[in-house]
Amino acid sequence: MAVYMSALALVDSVVLILDFINNWLKMKYKVFLLNNYTFCIFHRFFFNLCFTYATWLVAAVACERFIVVTFPFKAKNICTMKGAVKVVLIQPFAIFVLTFYEFWGWDLDENGRCDVHKHRMYWFMSNVAPWIKAILYSYLPVLIIIICNIGIIFQLSRARAERLNLGTGEASSVVNTKITIMVVMICLVFLVLTVPISLWYIILFAAGEFIEQGPKTTFIEVIILIFGLLNHGINFFLYILSSESFRKEFVAMMRCQESVTPAQHHSKLYETHSSLDGSDISKRENDGQDKVDHRPK
Repeated sequence: MAVYMSALALVDSVVLILDFINNWLKMKYKVFLLNNYTFCIFHRFFFNLCFTYATWLVAAVACERFIVVTFPFKAKNICTMKGAVKVVLIQPFAIFVLTFYEFWGWDLDENGRCDVHKHRMYWFMSNVAPWIKAILYSYLPVLIIIICNIGIIFQLSRARAERLNLGTGEASSVVNTKITIMVVMICLVFLVLTVPISLWYIILFAAGEFIEQGPKTTFIEVIILIFGLLNHGINFFLYILSSESFRKEFVAMMRCQESVTPAQHHSKLYETHSSLDGSDISKRENDGQDKVDHRPK
């Protein structure tokens, strides 16, 4: 998960920096970078790639968590550092291939503004490309995240029911509730922040108002863009702050206290994975049987 978090932090930072620089120079110094042909092509393609890449990193994290919860003993062989690096490298390449048409779809209009090319791929960029972007950026990742989160909640609920039947679920129910709330919260935040911007640009291109916008349209677009950028500003922290070990480390650092040792951290991870499938219960039962078998008769 550390590989995904590192990549997510980097990509989200690139998205926020690119958008900030472009808008800051435009508003503060009246420097319109998008009026340059090279930057117009670069920004439309690279910004879209990073924008989409960040959402697929979130989906990859959801898939990894689903595997860890569903197959706790196989997870160490499936969710490896090498595998995570491969996913992180393959994802941007796949997005690059699927959005390569951006290089031919943009041009400077008669007023020098970065707009859809009027004579080349105009129909495609106005009617097909927005759907491709929406599916890649929001709809497909959202579907994957929803399925994985439902699977996580189902597995945790089943494990909790099994522990309750054995009379050992009371202590672990609190952990189950926390994890359930956390995954549902992340899913809902992702839905609220990404779906509106995808729907908006489909409507905007269909209406032919991508460049020529009225005051109300511009105001709505600004609000929706804030939502979209907010997703890139907070999704990293949603995952990090949901980690109990991270919160404890942060509090210990602020209080200048001793940090949690690696041994304690690995012990907590083992206990969490074991409690998800009841292996700790079976281990205690086996230990109890061993004790009975070795008693002197």
